[in-house]
Amino acid sequence: MPPSTPARVRSTALLMAALAAAGAAIWALITIVQVTVAFVLAHHTTILAFVFVALLVAGVTGITRAVAGHERRLLRERVHAHARLEKVDAMTGTEFEHFIADLLRTTGFHDVSVTGRSGDRGVDITASSPTGTRVAVQCKRQSGPVRADRVRNLVGAVHCTYLDHHPVLITNASFTGPALGEASGLVTMIDRERLRAWFAGSPPKLEK
Repeated sequence: MPPSTPARVRSTALLMAALAAAGAAIWALITIVQVTVAFVLAHHTTILAFVFVALLVAGVTGITRAVAGHERRLLRERVHAHARLEKVDAMTGTEFEHFIADLLRTTGFHDVSVTGRSGDRGVDITASSPTGTRVAVQCKRQSGPVRADRVRNLVGAVHCTYLDHHPVLITNASFTGPALGEASGLVTMIDRERLRAWFAGSPPKLEK
């Protein structure tokens, strides 16, 4: 049975409304495309420059991260290759200082700086711990025990020049009893056995 006239009218009205909505959507889409194309054509130089800069920044960032990662791997490999006491015993004093500086870096210290031989005032390395504590490190690569006068030199240097630093004395040897007495409560002392543990993956606490 054919639909009644009112039903056909309603169906036709709904169809027309749907077609009108579809037409409006298509027209809006065409308008948006036209406006976009016109904007791109009017500002294509600026847009191309922006895209170029964005790609350049992304590329430089990626390269910087890759280089930094490569340098960290080289640092770990270099430290690992020398992190043995027999290797340390054969180092010069300067080599030992630079090795300890690298060891600090692999332990998470930053702003690590080797002060140099002249005018170091008893401090060979300065650095910041992962928590922000500044440390002043004296390195003693020697065969005999470190004496108390070395501890006094370090404490004096910190009091005179490195006021905001915590003193640390690192040696491949041991400390005399008087040296340990001088350092008590003032200086973090790292001897041969603590250095060995550091090499094995148990770094000492160098902060206050």
